Amino acid sequence: FMNETSHTLQNTIETFTRMAQFDALIDTCKIALAEAREHGDRFTEIIAIVGLAQGHKFIGKFKEARVLINGALDFANQVGDRDLLIMALIASADIALSTTFQVHEAERDYRQALEVSKSIGDEHAIAHSLAGLASVFIQAEDATRAQKYARDAFDTARDCGDRYIMGLSLAIIGTSVSKNQPEKAMQAYEDAMAIAQQDDFRLMELGLTGHIGQLLSREA
Repeated sequence: FMNETSHTLQNTIETFTRMAQFDALIDTCKIALAEAREHGDRFTEIIAIVGLAQGHKFIGKFKEARVLINGALDFANQVGDRDLLIMALIASADIALSTTFQVHEAERDYRQALEVSKSIGDEHAIAHSLAGLASVFIQAEDATRAQKYARDAFDTARDCGDRYIMGLSLAIIGTSVSKNQPEKAMQAYEDAMAIAQQDDFRLMELGLTGHIGQLLSREA
């Protein structure tokens, strides 16, 4: 099972990602990976590879990210740990979604992550998977389904106190209504921005600034 080292690394990866500190994320994961391999710590090794893959995704190195995450998925399946598998599946789906035209791959991975999350009753992972599916339908330009999944993600995240996914879900709801209901979209973006600023979610703040700017330029 996951040990203290792997738990700490997982939390560090989340923090660096949410604060948009991608260089620190990559450096930390490289060091952790070397140490995990030296000590034969398979769990930490997989988490470090997932973190590295995410870091590469954020700096636009999608090929490297894909190679890394495929390796992490293989390892997670070999180890047979469902927490690790969920983490790898969500990261894999995120990478597929970042490299557009891979909407179907993203949907498949998020759905599998959702299934596994439900089987172990992990509400944070359920909320994350639902928000991921909402993002998939935003890219597929299916606003109705995007909204449905985003609302489910928001409710689940609120129940388990996951403020990051709450903010993310609000942002997706905003995007899903931005064409037809700009005032409603702006309200959702502003609510998400309040969460992002209170909790220092720099990555979310950056994304929301772009969304709000687009909305205002359309209104002008």
